[in-house]
Amino acid sequence: MEKKEKSDLFLGVFYGIRKKILLSFYILSITSCGIVLIIGIGHITGASSKIQIGVALLTLLAGTVFGAILSVILDLPQIGYYFDEIKNDIALKEIRTPEVFAARLTSLFCDYFTFYFFTVRFCFVKIENSAYFYSDDTILKIIDQSTLDEIILTSRKTEDVFYKGSYAFDNKNIHLYIIPIWFGERWLGAVGIFTPLKLLKIFQRYLNEIENLYLDDQLLHVLNLYKANGGR
Repeated sequence: MEKKEKSDLFLGVFYGIRKKILLSFYILSITSCGIVLIIGIGHITGASSKIQIGVALLTLLAGTVFGAILSVILDLPQIGYYFDEIKNDIALKEIRTPEVFAARLTSLFCDYFTFYFFTVRFCFVKIENSAYFYSDDTILKIIDQSTLDEIILTSRKTEDVFYKGSYAFDNKNIHLYIIPIWFGERWLGAVGIFTPLKLLKIFQRYLNEIENLYLDDQLLHVLNLYKANGGR
């Protein structure tokens, strides 16, 4: 275990350095492009200094937004390090019931996804014949049980992450996305996440990848273990 912790620490440091290098390169590129654009506009059109300043500000704003999105994209793969803890506990049979798996999964989503453009405020999990597991009972104040049941029925008909609209929460809107969990032709369950902002398409596709890479096979292991233990 000590070797693994040292390895995770090394990977974390290496990943952090790589991210800083990429972001530094991005900022340098945006700055250089902005300078060239401003100089070019000045030479070609003879634009006033106000227009050039406006272009500079728009370039800075666009660069900041895309830089923030890039930062999130670079951070997303780190979820594999955190999910390793769940996989290890499944292998050690410390996670051997759907309820425990659901509890760990909701904690992972709510604790990990805290990025500005990708924040999970609430999460719920429904696994086959098990009861719903909620990260917070507030969910049932946002959406009623019958609507949740209808959403779960929809998740049995598709393998792709889908958007289920916005709901009122704390005088604002909160957005619901559903991640169906399939293994082959078998529907294993679904994860619902509530986000303060609508997710970009690239983040929705990433949720599909999370299901393919981490959720389906590990949930199947848990269900098989649960069945082998006689449902205990």
